[in-house]
Amino acid sequence: MAEFYMSLPAESIAQQVADLLNDHNKLTKKHSVFSILGSPAKYFLEIAGDKVVGCSATVKEGTQLTRQFHLCVHPKFRRQGIAKKLKQMSLNSVETPFVYVTIRDDNKPSLNLNYSFGFVFVNKIWAANHYVITLGRATRV
Repeated sequence: MAEFYMSLPAESIAQQVADLLNDHNKLTKKHSVFSILGSPAKYFLEIAGDKVVGCSATVKEGTQLTRQFHLCVHPKFRRQGIAKKLKQMSLNSVETPFVYVTIRDDNKPSLNLNYSFGFVFVNKIWAANHYVITLGRATRV
């Protein structure tokens, strides 16, 4: 099996992922190179040149459930199918029977993307100053 190596060091990738999320994802928690590198998540990246322009992550939360999160594409690279590609890549990696996402209720593009992948409404809660919607689906649909 082939192995691939990048000229970008892991710290640089992690810093770019943290910057992308902090600048464009309306998160209440700010990320750093350390929070990304220390995460148990699998990250899926879209890279243009030496810049991370999109990311998505998954983390297995037990034998039955995986969480998808941190789907973000830099505004200059949106509407090119990158989010859809990252979503599919991360879904293909899921090893549990079920997967879920949480999305701000004002993030219509992300909600629509997830609905297009067969996710269904699970729950809606108030968090800080906005509603958060949980969507889920079986992994093999």
